[in-house]
Amino acid sequence: MPHMTSAARRPETRNLVLITHPGRQDWRDFQAIGQEIAQQAPDIFGYIVSPKKAAETIPKDAWRRRSLIVSFGHIAEFVPPRGRVFQNALIPKQDEYRLFTAAGVRTPFTSVFRTGRPFDHSRHKPLVVAKPTKVGSMSHGDQVVLMRRERVAHVVPARFPPELTSDETPIIIQDFVDPGLRAQIFRVLVLFGEALFCYRVTADDPRPELDAPDAELEIGRVASNAPGRVIEFVADLEVIEFAKAASQAIPWIPLLGFDIIRESTTGALYVLESNPGGNTWIFSSRAGIESRAIAGGTEPFKNQFGAWKIAANALVQATRYYAE
Repeated sequence: MPHMTSAARRPETRNLVLITHPGRQDWRDFQAIGQEIAQQAPDIFGYIVSPKKAAETIPKDAWRRRSLIVSFGHIAEFVPPRGRVFQNALIPKQDEYRLFTAAGVRTPFTSVFRTGRPFDHSRHKPLVVAKPTKVGSMSHGDQVVLMRRERVAHVVPARFPPELTSDETPIIIQDFVDPGLRAQIFRVLVLFGEALFCYRVTADDPRPELDAPDAELEIGRVASNAPGRVIEFVADLEVIEFAKAASQAIPWIPLLGFDIIRESTTGALYVLESNPGGNTWIFSSRAGIESRAIAGGTEPFKNQFGAWKIAANALVQATRYYAE
């Protein structure tokens, strides 16, 4: 990442170390953001490294400066001799729920279903969705099942295979928030509290009528990320501010991909999840290939708000505040 030296009166200089993960981000994205940082903040020295590289790849003298290390995944073998580290990491969905609830962020009531143990459905609203928590099991939305709450103890063991119902990765049961006739969510990507883009995903196919028989209800589509969907970029300020506020519930995670749903009858917003594992850099990640194809490439994501400038500003402010 390039840098500039300051003129007459020199402010304190700091390091910003960005760790790029092949397959999750293209290092050229960080390079472009680095160029923006060089223009905004000549007092910040930037470095782009791999998690498999040793900290010695950065000159020894550079580590005399206070440093911030940012990684959208585990930093692995990279062990900095100094500095504050922010890195993405998985958080179990049931723990996400507790974090949001504790912070006063609106999120659907969530409980855990464990095979062979009693399940108290009375705490839930009449309609619920069952979701697996195993990593990767919800990528295509086909494992989200809508049902009446009294059906949970019967449907979950029959619907989900054993590998999705273990104690380590149990099924969660969430109150169903109805966005309307078609499944719909907003995705807001937030970096250190700043929104890089906001888009709305709407399913092509309608969900079942909510008074439909159980058999019809339980095979209906209620996840917006299943095949057949439309992506629209929207500057919905209420959604964006809601996501930015929600990010304060997990302030140690630098990059959060919020899935937010708006209830059709009340207009209330709910956080469904924040995807804290870090695989949400849709600009260039393998996981974002399908979304980019639907949206028309990378440029719409970058250009909606000017993602690189916003990311640069967020990283500059974080470096000045957190570097140690």
